[in-house]
Amino acid sequence: MMAGLIDAGLPERFSDLAHSPALVPFYLLIVVFMRRYARSRNEINDQLACFSVAETRCFSHDDKAFVRSVIASLFTTEDAFNAHVRGDFRTAVLRQIGTSADIPYWVAMCASLSALPLFADAWLSFESATSAYRVHWAIGSLIIVFVHIPFVLMLVARLSLLKLNTTTRREELAVTLALTLAMGLFACGALLTFPLTWSQDLAVQ
Repeated sequence: MMAGLIDAGLPERFSDLAHSPALVPFYLLIVVFMRRYARSRNEINDQLACFSVAETRCFSHDDKAFVRSVIASLFTTEDAFNAHVRGDFRTAVLRQIGTSADIPYWVAMCASLSALPLFADAWLSFESATSAYRVHWAIGSLIIVFVHIPFVLMLVARLSLLKLNTTTRREELAVTLALTLAMGLFACGALLTFPLTWSQDLAVQ
């Protein structure tokens, strides 16, 4: 459909919109893996928050007896060990995996740095471009790499965490596809904010 709109007369500077549907599988993978990660993280948090030695399972009964003897020698009582796991140990684990499943800005920014060589290559190819246009392109590229792409990735990650409490595969599939479609539509709209790097507008002509 997008290609048809372009063939019907969409301005040439928006021709890259025809490739936006190719991002859908990428967003689908983000949704699937972010939801799996969030569920795993929540499961770890819940298990540690209510940890009890008495409710743990071992492959062998002798193994559990040995573990209990070690706990008794180090923590005196199982209640003290349970309190340590629910408290200090859980805090240390959450510090390592993060306080939430959201993507921090610095991670999203590092991911967007891979686009810099593409913009730099395009900038170097402007042999007959004016200095104003080169500056125009450079500023737009920096805005996209350090502001636009990171915040799009952060928003995509946040959307992936919506409605994690699905109860059936059909419901999970519906939520996943809906989130993927929403991200795809958002990406198409976001691409329309790229005229800073696509065209030389009146301000720099």
